[in-house]
Amino acid sequence: MSIFSKLFGRSDDPGAIRRQIEQARAQNDDATVRRLLEGLAKTGDASAQRELGDVYLVATAYDNARVWLEKAAAQGDAEAQHQLGNLYLRGQGVPQNSTTAHEWQEKAAAQGYAAAQTLLGSHYATGDGVAQDYEKARTWFEKAAAQHDAEAQYQLGLLYFGGLGIAQDYTIAREWCEQAAAQGNAAAQNLLGRLYSGGLGVTQDHAKARDWYTQAAERGNAEAQSILAFYYYNGEGGEQNLDKARTWFEKAAAQGDSDALRNLGIIYAEGEGVAQDYKKAYNYWKQAAAQGDTAAQNGLAQLYHDGLGVTQDFAQAYQWWKTAAEQDNANAQNHLAICYLQGEGVNKDSKKACEWFEKAAIQGLSEAQFNLGVFYEKGRGIPQNYEKAREWYEKAAAQGDAAAQNNLGGLYARGDGVKKDLKKAREWLEKAAAQGNENARLSLLDLKAQ
Repeated sequence: MSIFSKLFGRSDDPGAIRRQIEQARAQNDDATVRRLLEGLAKTGDASAQRELGDVYLVATAYDNARVWLEKAAAQGDAEAQHQLGNLYLRGQGVPQNSTTAHEWQEKAAAQGYAAAQTLLGSHYATGDGVAQDYEKARTWFEKAAAQHDAEAQYQLGLLYFGGLGIAQDYTIAREWCEQAAAQGNAAAQNLLGRLYSGGLGVTQDHAKARDWYTQAAERGNAEAQSILAFYYYNGEGGEQNLDKARTWFEKAAAQGDSDALRNLGIIYAEGEGVAQDYKKAYNYWKQAAAQGDTAAQNGLAQLYHDGLGVTQDFAQAYQWWKTAAEQDNANAQNHLAICYLQGEGVNKDSKKACEWFEKAAIQGLSEAQFNLGVFYEKGRGIPQNYEKAREWYEKAAAQGDAAAQNNLGGLYARGDGVKKDLKKAREWLEKAAAQGNENARLSLLDLKAQ
Protein backbone atom coordinates (compact mmCIF):
# COMPACT_ATOMS: atom_id res chain seq x y z
CA MET A 1 0.00 0.00 0.00
CA SER A 2 1.44 3.40 -0.95
CA ILE A 3 1.96 6.23 1.47
CA PHE A 4 -1.06 7.98 -0.10
CA SER A 5 -3.24 4.94 0.35
CA LYS A 6 -2.25 4.82 4.00
CA LEU A 7 -3.15 8.47 4.41
CA PHE A 8 -6.40 8.64 2.38
CA GLY A 9 -7.50 5.04 2.07
CA ARG A 10 -7.60 2.76 -0.97
CA SER A 11 -8.25 4.42 -4.29
CA ASP A 12 -11.42 2.34 -4.64
CA ASP A 13 -12.57 2.99 -1.08
CA PRO A 14 -15.94 4.85 -1.19
CA GLY A 15 -14.95 6.92 1.81
CA ALA A 16 -11.73 7.98 0.12
CA ILE A 17 -13.54 8.84 -3.08
CA ARG A 18 -16.03 10.93 -1.09
CA ARG A 19 -13.19 12.87 0.47
CA GLN A 20 -11.72 13.47 -2.97
CA ILE A 21 -15.12 14.66 -4.23
CA GLU A 22 -15.46 17.13 -1.37
CA GLN A 23 -11.93 18.39 -1.97
CA ALA A 24 -12.70 18.89 -5.67
CA ARG A 25 -15.91 20.72 -4.79
CA ALA A 26 -14.02 23.01 -2.44
CA GLN A 27 -11.70 23.82 -5.34
CA ASN A 28 -14.67 24.31 -7.76
CA ASP A 29 -13.20 21.51 -9.90
CA ASP A 30 -16.47 20.42 -11.53
CA ALA A 31 -14.82 18.10 -14.05
CA THR A 32 -13.13 16.08 -11.28
CA VAL A 33 -16.34 16.01 -9.22
CA ARG A 34 -18.25 14.56 -12.16
CA ARG A 35 -15.50 12.02 -12.97
CA LEU A 36 -15.33 10.77 -9.41
CA LEU A 37 -19.12 10.64 -9.04
CA GLU A 38 -19.40 8.63 -12.25
CA GLY A 39 -16.92 6.10 -10.92
CA LEU A 40 -18.79 5.77 -7.64
CA ALA A 41 -22.20 5.75 -9.32
CA LYS A 42 -21.17 2.85 -11.57
CA THR A 43 -20.59 0.76 -8.45
CA GLY A 44 -24.30 1.12 -7.69
CA ASP A 45 -24.00 3.80 -5.03
CA ALA A 46 -27.48 5.39 -5.02
CA SER A 47 -26.35 8.66 -3.43
CA ALA A 48 -23.63 9.06 -6.05
CA GLN A 49 -26.13 8.28 -8.81
CA ARG A 50 -28.49 10.94 -7.49
CA GLU A 51 -25.69 13.49 -7.05
CA LEU A 52 -24.49 12.78 -10.57
CA GLY A 53 -28.00 13.28 -11.81
CA ASP A 54 -28.05 16.63 -10.00
CA VAL A 55 -24.76 17.60 -11.70
CA TYR A 56 -26.30 16.93 -15.09
CA LEU A 57 -29.44 18.84 -14.08
CA VAL A 58 -27.36 21.92 -13.32
CA ALA A 59 -25.71 21.51 -16.73
CA THR A 60 -29.21 21.13 -18.30
CA ALA A 61 -28.09 17.76 -19.70
CA TYR A 62 -31.52 16.32 -18.96
CA ASP A 63 -31.09 13.01 -20.80
CA ASN A 64 -28.03 12.13 -18.74
CA ALA A 65 -29.70 13.42 -15.58
CA ARG A 66 -32.70 11.16 -16.15
CA VAL A 67 -30.51 8.06 -16.64
CA TRP A 68 -28.76 8.46 -13.29
CA LEU A 69 -31.81 9.66 -11.38
CA GLU A 70 -33.72 6.61 -12.58
CA LYS A 71 -31.00 4.34 -11.22
CA ALA A 72 -31.04 6.05 -7.84
CA ALA A 73 -34.83 6.24 -7.73
CA ALA A 74 -35.08 2.52 -8.45
CA GLN A 75 -33.04 1.93 -5.32
CA GLY A 76 -35.49 4.00 -3.29
CA ASP A 77 -33.57 7.26 -3.07
CA ALA A 78 -36.35 9.73 -2.15
CA GLU A 79 -34.60 12.84 -3.42
CA ALA A 80 -33.89 11.15 -6.75
CA GLN A 81 -37.55 10.13 -6.99
CA HIS A 82 -38.52 13.73 -6.35
CA GLN A 83 -36.13 15.08 -8.98
CA LEU A 84 -37.27 12.45 -11.49
CA GLY A 85 -40.85 13.50 -10.86
CA ASN A 86 -39.84 17.09 -11.62
CA LEU A 87 -38.34 16.02 -14.96
CA TYR A 88 -41.63 14.42 -15.97
CA LEU A 89 -43.58 17.40 -14.68
CA ARG A 90 -41.54 19.82 -16.81
CA GLY A 91 -40.95 17.52 -19.78
CA GLN A 92 -37.17 17.76 -19.42
CA GLY A 93 -35.34 14.81 -21.00
CA VAL A 94 -38.64 12.94 -21.11
CA PRO A 95 -42.09 13.58 -22.62
CA GLN A 96 -44.11 15.75 -20.24
CA ASN A 97 -46.35 13.48 -18.19
CA SER A 98 -48.11 14.81 -15.10
CA THR A 99 -49.37 11.36 -14.14
CA THR A 100 -45.89 9.84 -14.09
CA ALA A 101 -44.60 12.92 -12.28
CA HIS A 102 -47.25 12.39 -9.63
CA GLU A 103 -46.32 8.71 -9.22
CA TRP A 104 -42.66 9.49 -8.55
CA GLN A 105 -43.53 12.30 -6.15
CA GLU A 106 -45.83 9.93 -4.29
CA LYS A 107 -42.98 7.42 -3.85
CA ALA A 108 -40.74 10.15 -2.44
CA ALA A 109 -43.52 11.62 -0.29
CA ALA A 110 -44.30 8.21 1.21
CA GLN A 111 -40.73 8.16 2.50
CA GLY A 112 -41.25 11.48 4.23
CA TYR A 113 -39.44 13.67 1.72
CA ALA A 114 -40.90 17.11 2.47
CA ALA A 115 -40.36 18.73 -0.93
CA ALA A 116 -42.20 15.85 -2.60
CA GLN A 117 -45.01 16.03 -0.07
CA THR A 118 -45.40 19.74 -0.83
CA LEU A 119 -45.39 19.19 -4.57
CA LEU A 120 -47.84 16.29 -4.21
CA GLY A 121 -50.12 18.58 -2.24
CA SER A 122 -49.90 21.11 -5.08
CA HIS A 123 -50.85 18.39 -7.59
CA TYR A 124 -54.01 17.63 -5.62
CA ALA A 125 -54.78 21.33 -5.10
CA THR A 126 -54.57 22.10 -8.82
CA GLY A 127 -55.71 18.76 -10.22
CA ASP A 128 -52.43 18.37 -12.11
CA GLY A 129 -52.08 14.70 -13.08
CA VAL A 130 -54.73 13.69 -10.54
CA ALA A 131 -58.33 14.46 -9.69
CA GLN A 132 -58.49 17.73 -7.76
CA ASP A 133 -58.84 16.96 -4.07
CA TYR A 134 -58.30 19.73 -1.53
CA GLU A 135 -58.55 17.35 1.41
CA LYS A 136 -55.67 15.24 0.11
CA ALA A 137 -53.78 18.42 -0.72
CA ARG A 138 -54.17 19.59 2.87
CA THR A 139 -53.05 16.20 4.22
CA TRP A 140 -49.79 16.29 2.24
CA PHE A 141 -49.18 19.96 3.01
CA GLU A 142 -49.61 19.22 6.71
CA LYS A 143 -47.03 16.41 6.56
CA ALA A 144 -44.49 18.70 4.90
CA ALA A 145 -45.36 21.66 7.14
CA ALA A 146 -44.67 19.48 10.20
CA GLN A 147 -41.14 19.23 8.82
CA HIS A 148 -40.98 23.03 8.68
CA ASP A 149 -41.27 23.20 4.89
CA ALA A 150 -41.99 26.88 4.28
CA GLU A 151 -43.77 26.38 0.96
CA ALA A 152 -46.11 23.80 2.52
CA GLN A 153 -46.84 26.18 5.40
CA TYR A 154 -47.70 28.91 2.90
CA GLN A 155 -49.89 26.56 0.86
CA LEU A 156 -51.79 25.58 4.00
CA GLY A 157 -52.31 29.25 4.73
CA LEU A 158 -53.61 29.70 1.20
CA LEU A 159 -56.13 26.85 1.63
CA TYR A 160 -57.49 28.41 4.82
CA PHE A 161 -57.44 31.88 3.25
CA GLY A 162 -59.56 30.75 0.32
CA GLY A 163 -61.68 28.23 2.20
CA LEU A 164 -60.57 25.54 -0.24
CA GLY A 165 -61.77 22.14 0.92
CA ILE A 166 -62.00 23.50 4.43
CA ALA A 167 -63.88 26.18 6.34
CA GLN A 168 -62.41 29.59 5.60
CA ASP A 169 -60.36 30.74 8.57
CA TYR A 170 -58.22 33.85 8.27
CA THR A 171 -56.72 33.34 11.72
CA ILE A 172 -55.32 29.91 10.88
CA ALA A 173 -54.25 31.24 7.48
CA ARG A 174 -52.28 33.96 9.27
CA GLU A 175 -50.65 31.49 11.68
CA TRP A 176 -49.37 29.25 8.88
CA CYS A 177 -48.21 32.21 6.81
CA GLU A 178 -46.35 33.67 9.76
CA GLN A 179 -44.37 30.44 10.09
CA ALA A 180 -43.55 30.44 6.38
CA ALA A 181 -42.80 34.17 6.39
CA ALA A 182 -40.33 33.75 9.25
CA GLN A 183 -38.37 31.46 6.91
CA GLY A 184 -38.34 34.11 4.21
CA ASN A 185 -41.19 32.80 2.06
CA ALA A 186 -42.08 35.84 -0.06
CA ALA A 187 -45.53 34.56 -1.10
CA ALA A 188 -46.48 34.10 2.57
CA GLN A 189 -45.23 37.59 3.39
CA ASN A 190 -47.35 38.96 0.56
CA LEU A 191 -50.44 37.11 1.82
CA LEU A 192 -49.86 38.50 5.31
CA GLY A 193 -49.85 41.92 3.72
CA ARG A 194 -53.24 41.18 2.19
CA LEU A 195 -54.61 40.01 5.54
CA TYR A 196 -53.54 43.18 7.35
CA SER A 197 -54.54 45.40 4.44
CA GLY A 198 -58.06 43.97 4.36
CA GLY A 199 -58.44 43.47 8.10
CA LEU A 200 -59.01 39.75 7.53
CA GLY A 201 -58.70 37.82 10.79
CA VAL A 202 -56.74 40.75 12.21
CA THR A 203 -57.35 44.39 13.00
CA GLN A 204 -56.83 46.32 9.79
CA ASP A 205 -53.37 47.83 9.91
CA HIS A 206 -51.93 49.41 6.79
CA ALA A 207 -48.58 50.04 8.46
CA LYS A 208 -48.15 46.31 9.19
CA ALA A 209 -49.45 45.47 5.71
CA ARG A 210 -46.85 47.80 4.26
CA ASP A 211 -44.11 46.11 6.30
CA TRP A 212 -45.08 42.67 5.02
CA TYR A 213 -45.39 43.89 1.44
CA THR A 214 -41.93 45.44 1.77
CA GLN A 215 -40.39 42.18 2.93
CA ALA A 216 -42.03 40.26 0.10
CA ALA A 217 -41.14 42.92 -2.45
CA GLU A 218 -37.50 42.94 -1.44
CA ARG A 219 -37.47 39.17 -2.06
CA GLY A 220 -38.73 39.74 -5.58
CA ASN A 221 -42.45 39.01 -5.24
CA ALA A 222 -43.98 40.90 -8.19
CA GLU A 223 -47.46 41.24 -6.70
CA ALA A 224 -46.04 42.66 -3.47
CA GLN A 225 -43.85 45.07 -5.44
CA SER A 226 -46.91 46.34 -7.33
CA ILE A 227 -49.01 46.71 -4.17
CA LEU A 228 -46.16 48.38 -2.28
CA ALA A 229 -45.91 50.86 -5.13
CA PHE A 230 -49.58 51.70 -4.55
CA TYR A 231 -48.87 52.24 -0.87
CA TYR A 232 -46.16 54.75 -1.72
CA TYR A 233 -48.34 56.28 -4.42
CA ASN A 234 -51.26 56.90 -2.04
CA GLY A 235 -49.26 57.38 1.16
CA GLU A 236 -51.04 54.38 2.69
CA GLY A 237 -49.53 53.11 5.93
CA GLY A 238 -46.63 55.54 5.75
CA GLU A 239 -45.02 58.21 3.63
CA GLN A 240 -46.21 59.17 0.18
CA ASN A 241 -43.35 58.99 -2.28
CA LEU A 242 -44.03 59.03 -6.00
CA ASP A 243 -40.41 58.22 -6.87
CA LYS A 244 -40.47 55.08 -4.73
CA ALA A 245 -43.89 54.22 -6.15
CA ARG A 246 -42.52 54.39 -9.67
CA THR A 247 -39.41 52.40 -8.68
CA TRP A 248 -41.47 49.54 -7.25
CA PHE A 249 -43.86 49.60 -10.20
CA GLU A 250 -40.82 49.32 -12.47
CA LYS A 251 -39.49 46.31 -10.54
CA ALA A 252 -42.84 44.55 -10.80
CA ALA A 253 -43.22 45.55 -14.45
CA ALA A 254 -39.80 44.04 -15.22
CA GLN A 255 -41.32 40.72 -14.13
CA GLY A 256 -44.27 41.24 -16.44
CA ASP A 257 -46.81 42.20 -13.77
CA SER A 258 -49.77 43.58 -15.72
CA ASP A 259 -51.01 45.79 -12.85
CA ALA A 260 -47.64 47.48 -12.62
CA LEU A 261 -47.37 47.89 -16.39
CA ARG A 262 -50.82 49.45 -16.52
CA ASN A 263 -50.12 51.82 -13.64
CA LEU A 264 -46.80 52.93 -15.06
CA GLY A 265 -48.71 53.79 -18.21
CA ILE A 266 -51.08 55.93 -16.13
CA ILE A 267 -48.18 57.65 -14.36
CA TYR A 268 -46.56 58.65 -17.64
CA ALA A 269 -49.84 59.53 -19.36
CA GLU A 270 -50.81 61.81 -16.47
CA GLY A 271 -47.28 63.05 -15.74
CA GLU A 272 -47.52 62.13 -12.06
CA GLY A 273 -44.10 62.61 -10.49
CA VAL A 274 -42.51 62.38 -13.96
CA ALA A 275 -42.47 64.35 -17.17
CA GLN A 276 -45.57 63.50 -19.16
CA ASP A 277 -44.58 60.99 -21.81
CA TYR A 278 -47.29 59.42 -23.97
CA LYS A 279 -44.78 57.20 -25.80
CA LYS A 280 -43.74 55.57 -22.54
CA ALA A 281 -47.40 55.28 -21.56
CA TYR A 282 -48.05 53.57 -24.88
CA ASN A 283 -45.16 51.11 -24.39
CA TYR A 284 -46.29 50.12 -20.90
CA TRP A 285 -49.96 49.85 -21.87
CA LYS A 286 -49.06 47.78 -24.94
CA GLN A 287 -47.36 45.19 -22.73
CA ALA A 288 -50.23 45.08 -20.25
CA ALA A 289 -52.80 44.98 -23.05
CA ALA A 290 -51.08 41.94 -24.54
CA GLN A 291 -51.77 40.17 -21.23
CA GLY A 292 -55.47 40.96 -21.48
CA ASP A 293 -55.55 43.95 -19.14
CA THR A 294 -58.71 45.73 -20.24
CA ALA A 295 -57.85 49.05 -18.60
CA ALA A 296 -54.58 49.14 -20.54
CA GLN A 297 -56.43 48.22 -23.73
CA ASN A 298 -58.80 51.09 -23.03
CA GLY A 299 -55.84 53.42 -22.51
CA LEU A 300 -54.22 52.34 -25.78
CA ALA A 301 -57.46 53.02 -27.60
CA GLN A 302 -57.59 56.53 -26.16
CA LEU A 303 -54.02 57.23 -27.27
CA TYR A 304 -54.81 56.10 -30.82
CA HIS A 305 -58.07 58.07 -30.81
CA ASP A 306 -56.42 61.31 -29.69
CA GLY A 307 -53.09 60.78 -31.48
CA LEU A 308 -51.07 60.96 -28.27
CA GLY A 309 -47.65 59.30 -28.49
CA VAL A 310 -48.79 57.58 -31.70
CA THR A 311 -50.19 58.59 -35.05
CA GLN A 312 -53.92 59.17 -34.73
CA ASP A 313 -55.71 56.06 -35.93
CA PHE A 314 -59.46 55.65 -35.35
CA ALA A 315 -59.40 52.10 -36.71
CA GLN A 316 -56.81 51.07 -34.10
CA ALA A 317 -58.76 52.89 -31.39
CA TYR A 318 -61.90 51.03 -32.42
CA GLN A 319 -60.10 47.65 -32.35
CA TRP A 320 -58.65 48.17 -28.88
CA TRP A 321 -61.95 49.43 -27.47
CA LYS A 322 -63.68 46.46 -29.06
CA THR A 323 -61.16 44.07 -27.49
CA ALA A 324 -61.70 45.54 -24.03
CA ALA A 325 -65.46 45.89 -24.49
CA GLU A 326 -65.82 42.21 -25.34
CA GLN A 327 -64.19 41.49 -21.97
CA ASP A 328 -66.90 43.56 -20.24
CA ASN A 329 -64.90 46.71 -19.62
CA ALA A 330 -67.69 49.27 -19.16
CA ASN A 331 -65.63 52.31 -20.19
CA ALA A 332 -64.55 50.56 -23.37
CA GLN A 333 -68.15 49.56 -24.11
CA ASN A 334 -69.23 53.20 -23.81
CA HIS A 335 -66.40 54.36 -26.08
CA LEU A 336 -67.16 51.62 -28.59
CA ALA A 337 -70.75 52.80 -28.71
CA ILE A 338 -69.52 56.32 -29.47
CA CYS A 339 -67.37 54.90 -32.29
CA TYR A 340 -70.52 53.39 -33.84
CA LEU A 341 -72.48 56.56 -33.18
CA GLN A 342 -69.93 58.84 -34.83
CA GLY A 343 -68.53 56.43 -37.39
CA GLU A 344 -64.97 56.55 -36.05
CA GLY A 345 -62.96 53.54 -37.21
CA VAL A 346 -66.18 51.77 -38.18
CA ASN A 347 -69.36 52.46 -40.16
CA LYS A 348 -72.04 54.43 -38.33
CA ASP A 349 -74.59 52.16 -36.72
CA SER A 350 -77.02 53.63 -34.18
CA LYS A 351 -78.44 50.23 -33.31
CA LYS A 352 -75.04 48.82 -32.37
CA ALA A 353 -74.22 52.03 -30.53
CA CYS A 354 -77.36 51.53 -28.47
CA GLU A 355 -76.46 47.90 -27.73
CA TRP A 356 -73.04 48.82 -26.40
CA PHE A 357 -74.38 51.76 -24.38
CA GLU A 358 -76.81 49.35 -22.76
CA LYS A 359 -74.06 46.87 -21.86
CA ALA A 360 -72.08 49.60 -20.13
CA ALA A 361 -75.18 51.11 -18.53
CA ILE A 362 -76.15 47.78 -16.98
CA GLN A 363 -72.72 47.71 -15.35
CA GLY A 364 -73.53 51.03 -13.71
CA LEU A 365 -71.47 53.45 -15.82
CA SER A 366 -73.27 56.77 -15.42
CA GLU A 367 -72.08 58.20 -18.75
CA ALA A 368 -73.50 55.20 -20.59
CA GLN A 369 -76.74 55.40 -18.60
CA PHE A 370 -77.08 59.02 -19.67
CA ASN A 371 -76.30 58.19 -23.29
CA LEU A 372 -78.83 55.36 -23.28
CA GLY A 373 -81.39 57.72 -21.81
CA VAL A 374 -80.78 60.11 -24.73
CA PHE A 375 -81.27 57.25 -27.20
CA TYR A 376 -84.63 56.40 -25.67
CA GLU A 377 -85.69 60.05 -25.44
CA LYS A 378 -84.79 60.76 -29.07
CA GLY A 379 -85.72 57.34 -30.49
CA ARG A 380 -82.22 56.87 -31.88
CA GLY A 381 -81.51 53.25 -32.90
CA ILE A 382 -84.50 52.15 -30.82
CA PRO A 383 -88.19 53.11 -30.55
CA GLN A 384 -88.74 56.34 -28.63
CA ASN A 385 -89.65 55.61 -25.02
CA TYR A 386 -89.80 58.47 -22.52
CA GLU A 387 -90.36 56.14 -19.57
CA LYS A 388 -87.19 54.20 -20.37
CA ALA A 389 -85.38 57.48 -20.87
CA ARG A 390 -86.49 58.60 -17.42
CA GLU A 391 -85.34 55.33 -15.83
CA TRP A 392 -81.84 55.61 -17.25
CA TYR A 393 -81.58 59.32 -16.54
CA GLU A 394 -82.56 58.62 -12.93
CA LYS A 395 -79.83 55.99 -12.56
CA ALA A 396 -77.18 58.36 -13.92
CA ALA A 397 -78.54 61.35 -12.01
CA ALA A 398 -78.39 59.40 -8.74
CA GLN A 399 -74.65 59.05 -9.38
CA GLY A 400 -74.31 62.80 -9.75
CA ASP A 401 -74.26 63.01 -13.54
CA ALA A 402 -75.09 66.66 -14.25
CA ALA A 403 -76.19 66.08 -17.86
CA ALA A 404 -78.62 63.37 -16.72
CA GLN A 405 -79.95 65.61 -13.96
CA ASN A 406 -80.54 68.35 -16.52
CA ASN A 407 -82.36 66.05 -18.95
CA LEU A 408 -84.41 64.50 -16.15
CA GLY A 409 -85.46 67.98 -15.08
CA GLY A 410 -86.46 68.66 -18.68
CA LEU A 411 -88.70 65.56 -18.77
CA TYR A 412 -90.54 66.71 -15.64
CA ALA A 413 -90.78 70.28 -16.93
CA ARG A 414 -92.40 69.14 -20.19
CA GLY A 415 -94.26 66.13 -18.83
CA ASP A 416 -92.56 63.75 -21.27
CA GLY A 417 -93.16 60.18 -20.07
CA VAL A 418 -93.98 61.47 -16.60
CA LYS A 419 -96.64 63.60 -15.01
CA LYS A 420 -95.61 67.21 -15.43
CA ASP A 421 -94.07 68.32 -12.16
CA LEU A 422 -92.36 71.70 -12.03
CA LYS A 423 -91.20 71.14 -8.46
CA LYS A 424 -89.31 67.97 -9.40
CA ALA A 425 -88.10 69.65 -12.56
CA ARG A 426 -86.67 72.51 -10.50
CA GLU A 427 -85.03 70.13 -8.00
CA TRP A 428 -83.18 68.20 -10.70
CA LEU A 429 -82.23 71.33 -12.65
CA GLU A 430 -80.86 72.94 -9.50
CA LYS A 431 -78.67 69.88 -8.85
CA ALA A 432 -77.30 70.08 -12.38
CA ALA A 433 -76.82 73.85 -12.25
CA ALA A 434 -74.93 73.52 -8.97
CA GLN A 435 -72.39 71.44 -10.89
CA GLY A 436 -72.02 74.15 -13.51
CA ASN A 437 -74.40 72.78 -16.15
CA GLU A 438 -75.21 75.83 -18.24
CA ASN A 439 -78.30 74.31 -19.91
CA ALA A 440 -79.78 73.63 -16.49
CA ARG A 441 -79.14 77.22 -15.41
CA LEU A 442 -80.93 78.56 -18.49
CA SER A 443 -83.83 76.13 -17.98
CA LEU A 444 -84.23 77.36 -14.41
CA LEU A 445 -84.51 80.93 -15.71
CA ASP A 446 -87.24 79.81 -18.12
CA LEU A 447 -89.14 78.15 -15.27
CA LYS A 448 -88.99 81.35 -13.23
CA ALA A 449 -90.39 83.29 -16.18
CA GLN A 450 -93.42 80.97 -16.38
